[in-house]
Amino acid sequence: MPLHSASGFHNERATVARFAWSVDSLEEFARSVPPGGERDEQARRVGLYTVTSAFEQEGTVYLIVEGADDGIHQGGFAWSPGGPPRVAADALEAPDYAHFQGPWYLWEETY
Repeated sequence: MPLHSASGFHNERATVARFAWSVDSLEEFARSVPPGGERDEQARRVGLYTVTSAFEQEGTVYLIVEGADDGIHQGGFAWSPGGPPRVAADALEAPDYAHFQGPWYLWEETY
């Protein structure tokens, strides 16, 4: 099953427009996540998306976005200004990701 196909999170042109309206807010939020840290708070609107939490790992900030899951796995946007997301060598599980636009990737958990 393709990345996020179960929810339809990124399967329509409207998503591109929604993202374009939100990208500045999403980047500002991503920059607020400390290296190696996380923001685990109540869901909040960031642009036109609801972000439920975020964490930084290996230079990439992962935003968990409401509606970007398949009912089992979490997902959302990954902001990775240094290039494609890197996964720690000792990681037992690595998220699936696909390039979306600029330094932004779509991601979802796998296990």
